[in-house]
Amino acid sequence: MLVLGIVPLWLLPSAQPRLGKVRSPPPAAVAAPVERDEWGNYLYRPALDTTPRAIVHFLGGAFVGAAPQLCYSELLERLASEGYVVVATPYELKFDYLRLCEEVLRRTEPSHQQLCEEFGDLPLVGVGHSCGALLHVIATSIFRTTGGFADIPRKANVLISFNNKRASDAVPFFSALVTPAASSLLQLEKGVPLAVTQAILRARTQLKLIATGGNKQEGKPPGLADGRAKELASLAVQTLPIIEQIVPILREIDSGCKEFSPTPSDTREAVALLYNSDNTLILRFDQDTIDESPQLAAMMQGVSGVRMQVLPGSHVTPLTVRIVELPELEDVFFLPEILAPARDLQFNATCTLVAQYLDSVLQ
Repeated sequence: MLVLGIVPLWLLPSAQPRLGKVRSPPPAAVAAPVERDEWGNYLYRPALDTTPRAIVHFLGGAFVGAAPQLCYSELLERLASEGYVVVATPYELKFDYLRLCEEVLRRTEPSHQQLCEEFGDLPLVGVGHSCGALLHVIATSIFRTTGGFADIPRKANVLISFNNKRASDAVPFFSALVTPAASSLLQLEKGVPLAVTQAILRARTQLKLIATGGNKQEGKPPGLADGRAKELASLAVQTLPIIEQIVPILREIDSGCKEFSPTPSDTREAVALLYNSDNTLILRFDQDTIDESPQLAAMMQGVSGVRMQVLPGSHVTPLTVRIVELPELEDVFFLPEILAPARDLQFNATCTLVAQYLDSVLQ
């Protein structure tokens, strides 16, 4: 049975304001620093004096999901500060969602096993935003009974801003404009051999040198102290996986990919027949123009433990891209103060609702 709720912001206690700069989690329970394990996942552990409550597997949205530690840093830190062990798996977007989901599950499985050895057999919770929500739905339906990490029971899924549009609907004039443009761009790249790839490789090498202090004389932005240059370079390095997805996607389009797989209709059938999670929160934002949460709720009409909530916000409300405090660049990275309070309130309301929901299902 589906439960629908619309939550006014004034009912949810707000946490620390966020103005787009580096801020710590709430001081009540400071989580351990983020780590990256040998399988490429980002791990967020609760404070040492906190008893872990569950393992949260997080997947971000299309493109930004390649750098969850950068684009969702505050959300992940907030979950860790609430006592959750968070595994954020980065991924590169593909048209083949089945292949993508299989890669994500394979990469996550050894991390989950290692965390269970460290913390014990904790409940598993999936949290996903946009395309990440779709991947959790696919993992919890189509990949059931395939063995390994996919067969571990889900205590809950939190599906934020679910989206599963056809490529032609997600990108207007996809066949008429995007496909020919992809071919043209790749032809241009062939004319200047591997120009994009080589440029990214050079940028990564130079930025890593600055970030580690290996090249103090060359490449440093003028007017920046060494410490600030390192911070800025480190931030730039973390954005490269987002950019690096562009050429592979163009190649897929040029090779004939015109639609995501499975198609939305195939996903609807799979969810109706196979979806299995003890509890599911479907969260949408009232100003999200590409959200398809109502369609997801309709797919789950016969599934027990499903609840949908609506909050003020937009599709990008869960994102919190870190911006290093650089007075030298204040005029570039300017967030109008009049916009900050509303964004803070919406983001904090999202974190609070997710935490309260997980509290209720884990009791």
